[in-house]
Amino acid sequence: MSSDLSALPDIKDGGILKALHALLGANWTKVEPSVREAVEASLKSSSDDVLGKEALTDAWRAAEAVEKFGGNMLQELLLEITDLSGGTGEDVKPIPDSTYNAVEAAYKKYIAYLDSFEEDEAYIKKKVENELGGLFLQIKQRLAGLDPKWSKITLLGTSGLSGSYIERRALV
Repeated sequence: MSSDLSALPDIKDGGILKALHALLGANWTKVEPSVREAVEASLKSSSDDVLGKEALTDAWRAAEAVEKFGGNMLQELLLEITDLSGGTGEDVKPIPDSTYNAVEAAYKKYIAYLDSFEEDEAYIKKKVENELGGLFLQIKQRLAGLDPKWSKITLLGTSGLSGSYIERRALV
């Protein structure tokens, strides 16, 4: 094992690195104000670490996208499906086609978004998979009759890259 290997780009500025670690360790479906402030302050700083700022900017854009998509749209969709399926103790109702269509549209956006990441952005892609994959798995568990392509949804466990995000949180 080599301790000098990292999935992150080589970031020289300590403040930017600390903000990136905080961001990668945070929940992206609802970014905490303290993390938001740290990231925005680092992006506004006069640092000459162009690569570091670019990496933080890319991760921040992804976090904002996940917050809008997962924290708003997917959460609302999950709540609707839970209500319709009787998960709240209410009467079970049939799932309308419009809900299935909305789930399919969301899934297509998710897959297209994952496919848009470059090879050097693997750490961001894995974080997006963690954040949105969990919500999609919950949706998948509540709906029957979904296309087999839904088996492609991945959710990393607590090992590998996923564990490193948890460890990064401790560095803040």
